[in-house]
Amino acid sequence: MVRVKGSEQPLRILVANQTPGVLRFSRGDLQELLTSGGAENCAAIEVAAIRSGDFSFDARMEPSPDEDAARRYLEAATALADGGEQRDIKHLAERVAKEPGHNPRNLDVSQRDLDKILSHTIEGDLRTLLAAARAAL
Repeated sequence: MVRVKGSEQPLRILVANQTPGVLRFSRGDLQELLTSGGAENCAAIEVAAIRSGDFSFDARMEPSPDEDAARRYLEAATALADGGEQRDIKHLAERVAKEPGHNPRNLDVSQRDLDKILSHTIEGDLRTLLAAARAAL
């Protein structure tokens, strides 16, 4: 468990396994978690021991998403995109604009969709705008 003191708000936490030869995180050595909020304000991470020994992991708070900035970057990117990609980016901008309160499930879907678009976008202004939108999320 990762517990947060000093805030009752759900927070994004980035957890990194510093000893992959000793521990294995079930979803990779770098995971983003969302705490539960409230008095306990914690998040669970599944860990398996690979062998005995000293272990270490690092947890740090991530900045809150800025959906408004992401939407603006996506809207600018829409004008540079072609055909079906333009439609996909426009749809993504509309979805990001409808994500009040940083709904983590919706943000995860938007991040994955944006990652897919980025994976086949060549270097240039369009990619720069898409990368800026991803960083804002």
